[in-house]
Amino acid sequence: ETRFIDAQTSAAQAALADLHEAALIDPQDARSLSNIGFLYAQIGELERAFRMFTRSIELDPDYPNPYHNRGRLLRGVGNLDAAMADLDRAVVLNPRNPSYLLERGMAIGQIGDPARAIADFDAAIEIEPANSNAYMNRGTAHADLGNFDMALANFNRAEARDPENPQLFANRAFALEQLGRYEDALTIYKDLVAQDPQNGKALQNSGRIHQKMGNPEAALTDWAKSIEVGHGPAIRA
Repeated sequence: ETRFIDAQTSAAQAALADLHEAALIDPQDARSLSNIGFLYAQIGELERAFRMFTRSIELDPDYPNPYHNRGRLLRGVGNLDAAMADLDRAVVLNPRNPSYLLERGMAIGQIGDPARAIADFDAAIEIEPANSNAYMNRGTAHADLGNFDMALANFNRAEARDPENPQLFANRAFALEQLGRYEDALTIYKDLVAQDPQNGKALQNSGRIHQKMGNPEAALTDWAKSIEVGHGPAIRA
């Protein structure tokens, strides 16, 4: 995994060098500046990324990508009002881009309006039915509303499209637990621990389910293991 991240960073840095050269040739190219900003964001240079997105917008106010990219950056650092302004503008400029709708839906969810977020996820899925992230986020929004049947249905659809995503397994297990399907949820958490014995969160959650099922010894065993890997249990009924 570390080698993969290093390779991603190296590729981003190489692409940055090429784009910088292009920008030197034409410093008024809004698209090149937006792409440079995107690569800066990939390697964690957020202030530089922000400046590039802003300059790109100044050069071409009708080009939607830098609004989307700057909004995504702002959402990531918790500046949700500014993020929403940028993401709204991106969607106005290109209402058929599923990435813009997905990102705005996630920002709306962070603001605390899951019902409105679902509308954006619906629109993203209508445009791109294979978008697993849209299903996953729509499932999370339904879970926030307490609609765990709908949440599980969306997590299942997301997993069918992205079967190697461990976050989807955890999301499905949570929905199953809320529906009282403890055995099914426990099977998923056990699978997650089998794949990664250091997964303290899965151990914590399996312990909680054992507790709900009336198996205190099994719960204590899992919680002890979660502490060993540095993830202490949050015990609640």
